Amino acid sequence: TWVTVNFAYEGQPKKPPYITAVIDLDGADVGLPHFVGGVPLDDIEETARKVRIGGRVEAVWKEKREGNILDIDYFRPVD
Repeated sequence: TWVTVNFAYEGQPKKPPYITAVIDLDGADVGLPHFVGGVPLDDIEETARKVRIGGRVEAVWKEKREGNILDIDYFRPVD
């Protein structure tokens, strides 16, 4: 599943708008909630074509890593 977040709240790690999704990693038993990026956020229909339930994604890593889950900047849909 996925959702576009359009409002700000305290403690938010990213500035809205952004997408969060449950990522099912290959071989894992539970989903990983994380960010999805690399897709347009101004056209919901185009976003929905790129961000699909069951679609494949790949991790996009931050340049500077700190040893936590946010070292993955976001997951990008792959075709």
